[in-house]
Amino acid sequence: MEEIASIGAETYAVKMWERGVPLVLKLIKQPAYAANIIKQEALASGIDAAVNRGAANCSVKQGDILVIGNVRGVKILAGRLKKQGGVFVSIAEELERVAGSVCLDPKPFVLRLRDRLQPLGGAVMGILNVTPDSFSDGGSYDTSVKVSDRLKQIFDEGGIFADIGGVSTRPGYSPVTLEEEEKRVLPAVEAGVKIASDYGAYISVDTTEPLIAEKALRLGADMINDQHALNTPGMAEVCAEYKAAVVLMHNPKECAESVPDDLPRAVAQIKDCLVNAAKKAVRAGIPKDSVVIDPGFGFGKSLKIQYGILKYMFEFSGAAYPLLAGISRKSMLGVSGRGVADRGYLTAAAETAAMLGGAAILRSHNVAAALDVVNFASALNGRGF
Repeated sequence: MEEIASIGAETYAVKMWERGVPLVLKLIKQPAYAANIIKQEALASGIDAAVNRGAANCSVKQGDILVIGNVRGVKILAGRLKKQGGVFVSIAEELERVAGSVCLDPKPFVLRLRDRLQPLGGAVMGILNVTPDSFSDGGSYDTSVKVSDRLKQIFDEGGIFADIGGVSTRPGYSPVTLEEEEKRVLPAVEAGVKIASDYGAYISVDTTEPLIAEKALRLGADMINDQHALNTPGMAEVCAEYKAAVVLMHNPKECAESVPDDLPRAVAQIKDCLVNAAKKAVRAGIPKDSVVIDPGFGFGKSLKIQYGILKYMFEFSGAAYPLLAGISRKSMLGVSGRGVADRGYLTAAAETAAMLGGAAILRSHNVAAALDVVNFASALNGRGF
């Protein structure tokens, strides 16, 4: 209803939602002539489309279009639009791709990490911060023995990935030099690669610096978790060279625009930014099945938007890339008044919502609890029996 109203459709169009349609697709910034044709062809296909009221007389030059119907109708619409030719062919192909991806029993993603394939029916990534100032566990792993013990704990508890980070990104964090990040991260990566090999597990490195990524990958790391989504010059090329998997996180600083406080617009903007980053990764030579996306809870987003993202996770899990959810102990869970150390139950609740919304990977401080969440959500979805 919010989307129909935001498009500027006639007021009667808000009744479209009452039809209980299973599929609603938004075409962004389409010219008025296209809106008219798509509206007519949608009706001829047995479905409908909401367009701006000014499209009929072309008093608006462009606007968003909501295609509203079922999978069969969208496929018919795509076939009819192909016959229109021109710009409608690419629209039709995208409609076909989305309609073809809709499945009541979706198969898990399979992630490519270098020369290995890892199914992601619900995987847990354990967090290892080798930092003195991270918001939750800063300073907890300041010796090689503690680092090794933490890595073994992550894998013993069922984690598939260990994510090693050397720079805190908590609110008010202090930047560190490349030399300091290297000093913190590389010894942990070297130890982690050896330990992970014994478990058949993987080492991820949380960094935005291509130099750190290159050195970590040379040591044998499998994945780069990049909060800048490959926007730092050279990062995409490094990851492609080593055939590393990548996690692309949404960060409004890297998308050159702040996140609006209007939920539908925010979700659309964040999703668009992530999909564009994924396409950029593929163009750089990173295989599509090596790309993971992360909506970036806590990064430049209000509480309203963060909870909106969690509620509508399926919008991101339907973007053709596995989805990582990093909610563990974050400030958005502090609405109850609990401090960081007391957010275990809230983390499990939020991670359950993320899993039910289609998350493929949970990035968590408590691996054992997160794995319980994965198993519970799988059973609830009927995949555990």
